[in-house]
Amino acid sequence: MGRRKRKIRATQEQVRGGGAHATSNGQAMGWGWLVLLVPGVCAGVYASSFSGLFLLDDFKHLASNKAAMLSGDWLSMVLSSARPVVSLSLWFNYATGGEQTAGYHLFNLLIHLAATVALFGVVFETMRNNVSLNETSTRCTQASAACWASVIALLWCVHPLQTGSVTYVAQRAESMMGLFYLLTLYCVVRGVRSTLPRRRRWWYGAAIAACALGMGCKAVMVTAPLVIFIYDRIFLTSSWRATISQRKGLYAGLAATWSVLFLFGVAGNVLFDGGGEHAAAGFSVNTVTPWEYARTQPGVIVHYLRLSVWPVGQCLDYQWPVADTGSVSKVWLPAALLGMLVICTGIALVRQPRIGFLGVWFIVILSPTSSFVPIMDLAFEHRMYLPLAAVIAGAILVLKAMIGRFNLATPHRTIVGIMMVLIATGGLSYATVQRNKLYADDIAMWKNVVATSPRNGRAYGSLGFALSKVGRIEDAVKAYEAAILVDADDAAPYVNLGNALFKLKRLQASVDAYDHALALDANLLHGHFGRAQTLTAMQRTAEAVDAYEQVLKLDPNHITARSNLGVALHRLRKYDASIAAYEEVLRRDPRNVNTQFNLGLAYHAKGRMADAEKQYRATLRLAPDHIPAKRALASMSGGG
Repeated sequence: MGRRKRKIRATQEQVRGGGAHATSNGQAMGWGWLVLLVPGVCAGVYASSFSGLFLLDDFKHLASNKAAMLSGDWLSMVLSSARPVVSLSLWFNYATGGEQTAGYHLFNLLIHLAATVALFGVVFETMRNNVSLNETSTRCTQASAACWASVIALLWCVHPLQTGSVTYVAQRAESMMGLFYLLTLYCVVRGVRSTLPRRRRWWYGAAIAACALGMGCKAVMVTAPLVIFIYDRIFLTSSWRATISQRKGLYAGLAATWSVLFLFGVAGNVLFDGGGEHAAAGFSVNTVTPWEYARTQPGVIVHYLRLSVWPVGQCLDYQWPVADTGSVSKVWLPAALLGMLVICTGIALVRQPRIGFLGVWFIVILSPTSSFVPIMDLAFEHRMYLPLAAVIAGAILVLKAMIGRFNLATPHRTIVGIMMVLIATGGLSYATVQRNKLYADDIAMWKNVVATSPRNGRAYGSLGFALSKVGRIEDAVKAYEAAILVDADDAAPYVNLGNALFKLKRLQASVDAYDHALALDANLLHGHFGRAQTLTAMQRTAEAVDAYEQVLKLDPNHITARSNLGVALHRLRKYDASIAAYEEVLRRDPRNVNTQFNLGLAYHAKGRMADAEKQYRATLRLAPDHIPAKRALASMSGGG
């Protein structure tokens, strides 16, 4: 009786699976190694990413995590983030490895490998249960589906476009979202295929959990319930009514995960207030209007598609300009091409819906970042992380159709296909390795960006910063001046120029640069601090005091500014104010050796010898070899 039940259950699974045929253990072993081969190749290609440096947004996250570690309030930092799951991962990296880049890159690679396996699973489940996407005959084998799924996953994971999400540390937001997106879809498919109600509920629960985690990574996940609903109708059910009636609880749960975007303020920022005048995304962005953004995006999307097919001319930071309404080549021609893509997708959804789904995947997933909702940066390659899968799958289907038209025997067609895949994999892998070399050398990277996008002021500024780090200050000054020529209204290059001129001892020019920056943005913390340091070096102490006080108005927790303020007040013989500044520093940072000693000097100047001696001894407890403290104690005891 038990054997009969098992047989009936197996038959039901086959029927629900769309006619897929079971394979023996020997057959499974014949293709199962592909599941390990694909991520293995990917790991080998991305081994070159481990020497990658921190760039752009990475520094903001480092500063945030450092502050969270010092305050011990990492949980508040995570919960106040618009991307809490990503922030938690970055905090974990900082807590376990500080500013060492290897741990960050290992995490990014593991996420990408997991996403690659998830993509394999989604494509495999789709192709083995849908004959029209795979076999021309009625028989669809698991081995054949596994081979095609492996090819798609392999080309996707080694494509150099993915370096923007894998090697660029902070953009793990895209790859983490992509992983949870794919896991959500995979769990839904497995749940639908399952004949056991309890197991089905587990799969659906896992899908909802993955969707919620994806919402905590990036707002693009907002499209997941819709895309999965369309996938369900096309691949798994016979009508929209059946899709809704059979799985209304599942889709209610997936839709409920949108609440994560409201809970963490993402929806409010996009729709209403995205951060005021410094908004990076949403309708409150003041650097580009919705219409300007919308008319520019067709050109950006066409560029993405070109890079998908021919990944030459990649750029870390485009600072893509707004397209002029009258430009045929930048607006109307790309818009026509994009319109054709949309029309072809619509026709395919009617005639060949399983092929049309590739267009749905590409268009819908890209729509949050490439439609009319303004984002400060109009183009970034990491936005193609998931849409690239549709491009590659489409290319593979075209390749398969072309090979099928050749009048060749089956073994010969297989050899031709394998050779073409090997050539494509080799070329993409080589391009990815070369791209990762740029991430390991920030000077080379920013020279590449400047060469690709010569009107990018931020790139010149970043090049100057990279040059300054290795002591090439004169070259850094030239880069900052180039940034100012490109965008004279940006305050940041003036601050960096002031810092570089300070290192070159060109103090008056340094102050002038800071003054330019503060004229553009009076609340620029680093501008006030750099100006204060320069004024101190110029012996303009009273002005330096005012500058340090301005820094502290903007950031009362700025320890260095408060300590330097104490020194400046001491020089002006305002000892009581100097002592108050030092004591506040030590209240916040009791192990600050220099401030311990300087407080002793201030007490000494006031004639409070007992307090001065106490501070000198406190200094020596922290730093037993502190020579000035030893000399001060010796002079107090009459020892010279």
